[in-house]
Amino acid sequence: MKRPIDHLRDSALSMDVGPSGGRITEMVKIGERLHTVTTYSIYRIMLADEINPGRTNINVPNSQQKVLDYGSDSPLVAKTLLTAKQLFDKGFLGPDFDSARGIELSFECLKNLAAMSDLAAEFSRQDVDEESRLAELQIKGRSLALPSAPNLEPRCKQFRFV
Repeated sequence: MKRPIDHLRDSALSMDVGPSGGRITEMVKIGERLHTVTTYSIYRIMLADEINPGRTNINVPNSQQKVLDYGSDSPLVAKTLLTAKQLFDKGFLGPDFDSARGIELSFECLKNLAAMSDLAAEFSRQDVDEESRLAELQIKGRSLALPSAPNLEPRCKQFRFV
């Protein structure tokens, strides 16, 4: 005899993923986890049975968690994860190729590329800010206070090691 929790968990489900305006473009299994790629972001989907496999708590909801602020509209996602999924799932690399591991590695690569892209964008914003300050500089007396980029060296090293 099925318990109420079994009826609930065995039934169909519907879930809005991410904010409104974006649309789901792909579903990707990365490791043992389901991920949904939307136009703007990537979300990990966790079904209630994954969180509560013993089905002991009927109140455990299906969940989603944003794992990357880049989605299918980003060339980084399209050229790494989505290309890998198409290439590896179709078996182009032969039966001995570990496609699941290839997808995992492409996602790790994507996360590093996204972090580097974020750092590069921050450097660019800071550069524009400093240039505008430079244009506004005035010599007072015989002295000039030049703008600076604080912590530039450690930030450059961080970019190199991402």
